[in-house]
Amino acid sequence: MKNFLEKSQISSEMKAEIASLDADFSEILEKMKEISDNIVITHEIRPKILGKDGIITKLMGFIRTIDAQVKKEYAQIANEMKNFAEAQILSKMNEIEAKEMENKLKNDKIDETLPSINKKTGSLHIITKTSDEIIKILGKFGFILYDGPEIDTCDNNFTKLNIPESHPARQMHDTFYINSENGEKNTDYILRTHTSNVQIHAMNKEKSPIRGISFGKVFRFDSDATHSPMFHQIECFCVDENVTMANMIFTINAMLSDFFETDVKVRLRPSFFPFTSPSAEIDIPYVKLENGIKIQESSTFLEIGGCGMIHDEVLKNCNIDEKKYQGFAFGFGVDRMAMLKYGAPDIRKFYNTSMFWMKNYNFNHFDV
Repeated sequence: MKNFLEKSQISSEMKAEIASLDADFSEILEKMKEISDNIVITHEIRPKILGKDGIITKLMGFIRTIDAQVKKEYAQIANEMKNFAEAQILSKMNEIEAKEMENKLKNDKIDETLPSINKKTGSLHIITKTSDEIIKILGKFGFILYDGPEIDTCDNNFTKLNIPESHPARQMHDTFYINSENGEKNTDYILRTHTSNVQIHAMNKEKSPIRGISFGKVFRFDSDATHSPMFHQIECFCVDENVTMANMIFTINAMLSDFFETDVKVRLRPSFFPFTSPSAEIDIPYVKLENGIKIQESSTFLEIGGCGMIHDEVLKNCNIDEKKYQGFAFGFGVDRMAMLKYGAPDIRKFYNTSMFWMKNYNFNHFDV
């Protein structure tokens, strides 16, 4: 900048101002060499040179008023000063940081006998773990996961599943109905009471053959140690030609044996469901232990789900030729399956946020 001021033909007053700023610029950079704290550089040195009211900003301000003949040369010098200042500041800050790290490593002593820091990592919830296992097992047989709405019409949740108007499940005290916009009770939309509504959506959308899995939250008026008003259900359904009860029983036995990691032979008890015919309850053998139960061959049985051949009326409601196609469906409460496999005593604690519960019943994602 000095060489420029000596040969340029600008006013003496402007020369004096620019010379003063140039001197301050050199003085501050020289002073910075003695500083050993990056906080001082960040909050004091940098603003004085590069800040809104800093030296570079003031020097740049002369570009608007300086003679046109020397404007280009002056602007170039001012930019070079700015780039030089930024480089010097960055270099000094890196130098200070390196010295601080060197001193820290020199002075800090590592005690190799101290225990390592126990880092807390994220984990899978017991419901996620259980549902992933079941979906993976059924996937081996060619079943694919279908999705469906948690808020659905009574037509999809009840009527198309052959559940009549008089069925208890349709009563207000058993089902969560969705109020209309004006707050009045609405009997057209509900929180689904089972995942079988997904079966309806899938059969209306897809062409046979269909092998499907539906999983998700379902809602009912019920709450105690073994029931929750919101729980998770998983259902498996198949529609194809020449499908029989034997196909269904084989699939159930294979799935449960894989899930419980033991040979499971289910017992089917005749039952009634509006959407299947014939229908049955699924029982599995177990033995009682001091701290829970174990699934294994036994003379005592526990009911865990329901199954049956898809009712002809359900197939007709989904525009499927019931004379050509047959189907089976079976389902379980995922929460209950998790309780049985992992020994969880109370279904309500699945939704407890205490660290003890999360630590003892959750799973590392690498386990899946």
